[in-house]
Formats: sequence, structure tokens, C-alpha cells
Amino acid sequence: MKLKSQDDGSEQDADLFDDVTIDHFQDSQDTWRPVLIAAATALKLAGKPIPLYKHWDWRKKANFLGRLDVTFYGVRCDEHIQGLMKADLGATQRCRIEEQKGKELVYVDYVETAPWNIQEYMEALGFQPIYSRTGTRLMQAAVQLSIDNEFKGRVGLHSLPDAEGFYRGIGMTPLTRDANKQNLLWFEFTPEAAQSFMEKNL
Repeated sequence: MKLKSQDDGSEQDADLFDDVTIDHFQDSQDTWRPVLIAAATALKLAGKPIPLYKHWDWRKKANFLGRLDVTFYGVRCDEHIQGLMKADLGATQRCRIEEQKGKELVYVDYVETAPWNIQEYMEALGFQPIYSRTGTRLMQAAVQLSIDNEFKGRVGLHSLPDAEGFYRGIGMTPLTRDANKQNLLWFEFTPEAAQSFMEKNL
């Protein structure tokens, strides 16, 4: 698997892994949080929106480790965790697009990219982001998990506002805002859109 260096555009070897442990959660807390908090502070001072997930603590999700209906994925590059995702096979969420309404899907409960890979955060700190494609690689893992479980690539999630553009860009369909989920916008992959996404990002 490859990530793209934002410095020179080169392809960098990275590992996608699903044997996530509490140590990986702790590593994200130790390395991501200082950068995220600094970026949030700089954005606030500049009068710009701050990251809505700045309060996330992956260690609080440790009780889901080892559950058969939950898979955690991580992306590692340059000896650092570049992203984490929690994908749920047992969630009560089901497809909402009319032609596949009620069918099972993989529900992406949480997904986060290391803050040093997010352009607006690094610009606020006066730096350039390090890698791109981390979120894409994690969403590929979610689609593949769906395929492996015979859900045909169907994936759904509630998007934070600052990530809506990303999910639209990879071909997910936005539907309605969910009052039961902080009015977040629901996005969904159809099997056809999931296949197209995978083919474009080999």
C-alpha cells in the first residue's frame, strides 16, 4: 500500500493493519493530540472553525477490541500511525438509499487521520501536511470488509461537517441529516459506487 508524500509527490510504502491494540490508541493520544490541540488553538485565534473531533480519545474505544463484529484498522508509515478506523458489522444501521434500503452494510463508526496530514491544520501552524491518501486507504479497507462479508461493498457513515467534501469526492451518496446523531449527514456507498472507488484507487 502507498501513501503520497505532500513534500515531493513520491509514493511511500505504508502498512494497513487490523491487529490494532490499546498501544496504538495510546500512540495516537501521545502523538496526535499535541498537534491537534495546537492546530485547534491556531485556527481559533484566526477565527476559523476548529476540528470537531479534537476531543476524541481512541483509548475509550478499547472495550471494542476483540469483538467479532468490530474491526479496527490502522495505517502506519514512517514508523508512525497515520490513521485509525472503527468499522462495525453489528451496528443497527442499515442502508437508506431506496434501491438497497434495509440491507446490511459496514458502518464506519469512527475514522481519523493524523492531524499532520490535514492541510488546513498544518497551514494554521505554518507547515505543510506530510502524507495524503490515508483516509482513502481506510475507506478502501471498509469497502473490502463489506465485500468479504458479502455486503457487496455497501458502507455507511455519519460525516462530520469538515469531512463531507471528502466523502462526496470518493463517490459516496449523501442523504439526510440524522437528528439522532448530532444532525450529522448520512453518506452511503452503493455497490456500484464502491466498485468504482476501488478501481480508481488501486
